[in-house]
Amino acid sequence: MNRIIFSFFLIILISFSGKSQQSAKGFAKLNKNDLIKASIIFRESLLEDDKDLLANYGMALVCSNNMYEKHDYFSAFRYIRKAKNIVNEQNDIQLAEFNKTLPDIKGKISQDYEVIERKLYDSVKKSPTLENAEIFSNEFSNSIYFKDIIQFRNHAEFEKIEKTNTVKEYDLFIERFPNAVDRDEAVRLRNKSAYMDLCKEMTLTNAYDYMKKYPTSELFQRVTVIIDSLEFVKALQNNTLDSYSSYLSHFPNSNYNAKAIEKFILKYYEQVQERNTSKDYQDFLNRFLRSEPAEGVLSLRDNLIFQEIQTTNTVETYNRFISWYPNSQRKKDAIRLRDQKAFDEATRMNTISGFEEFIYQFPAAAQIPAAFHLRDSLVFVQVSLMNDIKIIDQYMEQYPSLAQHPLVLKTKAQIAFKEAEKINTKDAWEQFILYYSNSEYEPKAKEKLSRIK
Repeated sequence: MNRIIFSFFLIILISFSGKSQQSAKGFAKLNKNDLIKASIIFRESLLEDDKDLLANYGMALVCSNNMYEKHDYFSAFRYIRKAKNIVNEQNDIQLAEFNKTLPDIKGKISQDYEVIERKLYDSVKKSPTLENAEIFSNEFSNSIYFKDIIQFRNHAEFEKIEKTNTVKEYDLFIERFPNAVDRDEAVRLRNKSAYMDLCKEMTLTNAYDYMKKYPTSELFQRVTVIIDSLEFVKALQNNTLDSYSSYLSHFPNSNYNAKAIEKFILKYYEQVQERNTSKDYQDFLNRFLRSEPAEGVLSLRDNLIFQEIQTTNTVETYNRFISWYPNSQRKKDAIRLRDQKAFDEATRMNTISGFEEFIYQFPAAAQIPAAFHLRDSLVFVQVSLMNDIKIIDQYMEQYPSLAQHPLVLKTKAQIAFKEAEKINTKDAWEQFILYYSNSEYEPKAKEKLSRIK
């Protein structure tokens, strides 16, 4: 059994010695900078065994040498990484054999691994194309430079799309590289580019689409202003109560709010004019008393109601109009017609109490003088039937205007003259002349007095 094991190791060592001698030739060429021949020797070894440690290490050194016309840091790093993995798998006996060819081979590979990794990083950094970055990220995700390469790649892609400056390109970048340092800037520029597109074709559909797609955009407020303007234009074009009402409900703080309210009121005004009812006019005034059309609506309402009360033509309806609409332009007309109606009713009744009631209720009426005259005439009729001066005086006290009524004065003088005739004394006639000096009976009274003297 021991002989079998010994024979197995002996075969490995003989085989290893053969490979080592061939790779040693490659390193000899490498030391003379004969890179091409060195690469041929190493490749031949790898064709026989792709896990040849020295061949992998040699190819890593060849491919990483700038003097080699086919130098390639990607290939160099692949070889050195493989060499590092292989050397780490060797036991002490195997390492001792390798060290005969290359002393401290494990240390050298580890050191050159870092050098080649750095060279690859620098080369990709100088040309951070998407292709190189994809190769690096796919094959060397454990590299210490992995994150930096990805960021360089991302930034290079960002600079490329920044030049094209289209929404489509920005969206593609944001989707493909969500963790890129430039992602936020890409989002900002994407939003700005979308806003510029919106400004070129400014429609409500496009504006609402922008708000839906980019709710966090720093230009969001500007778009709301655009929508506000477009919605107001739309309301103007439709020019209906519903369009203005809808606009005001959706944009209560709009810069066009005052104008929209004005348009809404004017449209409402047109509508109530078409309906032409006192109720519609009153509804308008209840809502828009301080609006510009309110004065015109007041006039229309008052005229319409005034026409209605003229149809009924009663004192009560005139009084209600005057009470309910104290500032109406038709108030004077209502007062004039009411006074005339009340006077007509008093005249139709033709009673003292009727005229008294008219005089009491409407002291400022134009018909007051006529009412006094007619009332006094009725009073005089009653007075003329009386032969008692005291009763006449009571009437005159109750109706002061009778004191200047010529017929009343004449009647009173006539009764007093008859009473003086009955007494027929000096005192009676002197008293008569004193009180009725301007009456038509004064000359007769003086004549009577002269006869007594």
